[in-house]
Amino acid sequence: MAVVGGRRDLHRLIAVGRRHETLLAAACYLALILALLWSSIIGGKVLSPGDVAFFQQPFVSERPASLVRASNPDLTDPVWQFFPDQWRTRQALEHGALPLWNNNVGAGRPLLASQQHAPLFPPEGKEGKTKTIA
Repeated sequence: MAVVGGRRDLHRLIAVGRRHETLLAAACYLALILALLWSSIIGGKVLSPGDVAFFQQPFVSERPASLVRASNPDLTDPVWQFFPDQWRTRQALEHGALPLWNNNVGAGRPLLASQQHAPLFPPEGKEGKTKTIA
């Protein structure tokens, strides 16, 4: 009988140890997330490469004096590709038109069928309006 009771105790200790390992792993992940994203979670900053535009013409004259370098100069696709297409799509929808074509890029290109900013993707917002640009 003592052996059976000992096995139960051993299994109980192993189960408690596994719970503690799970809690420790979850705490480590939470600490890592907070350490990496502290400025946006608590500090009120936004994770956006939008300040890249202030280092290109014609926006240099509008750059705030406190901005001395881009937060992420390698991440320019959202600024030059996605945001303008999303803005143009939203403007067309607000005026009651379908955003079929973008005349401002080269000789023009499809806008509604674009895979870059995916205007028909459901998370883009209600009625097709995007949420990424205020």
